Amino acid sequence: EEVQLDQVAVSILTQIEQLLPDPIEDEESYKSAWDVVIDLYGRESVRVKEEKLQREKESGGRGTMVNLENLEWRTLCAVGRVLIHYDFLTKGVLREGIYSQ
Repeated sequence: EEVQLDQVAVSILTQIEQLLPDPIEDEESYKSAWDVVIDLYGRESVRVKEEKLQREKESGGRGTMVNLENLEWRTLCAVGRVLIHYDFLTKGVLREGIYSQ
């Protein structure tokens, strides 16, 4: 299914992706986050979804239309890997007691 691309949402997604470790400068952290995604979804599933996403990127997309499944996968992976990389899953996003007086 193809959907109209929301440029604001894509801009936010791109900013989230920029928070991820660089695959060359911080290869270990980059791979660690992907390892968790692979453990959650399975190696073959991740490979197939990443290949679909790559084919869409290589074809230049279709203007302002994108494949919904690819966009959802890209978003899911980016957000998940940010949570993993910055250890939000164990430390949390907010400080404990932030709302107490």
